[in-house]
Amino acid sequence: MPDTDDFTLWIGKRMWRLCRERHMGIAQLSACTGIAQTTLKRMRRGIGNPKMLTIVKICQALDIPLSEFFTEEKEGVTLWYTLG
Repeated sequence: MPDTDDFTLWIGKRMWRLCRERHMGIAQLSACTGIAQTTLKRMRRGIGNPKMLTIVKICQALDIPLSEFFTEEKEGVTLWYTLG
């Protein structure tokens, strides 16, 4: 089973990848979500344990469904991040 720290780091990397795809920086994401830049920077580095509401706000700002946040395409294959 993946370590919780690995999952937290994956969330941060996923958030940052989705932001880059939309040409959105931390300052803009912070303005759109009302989440402090320091919190987003900590998430990006895999520090802390973000609340689901935080991830929902990020998804709203990125204009994606929550399910897409946890879904990735790799070499044309859909992958879901799961614990367990």
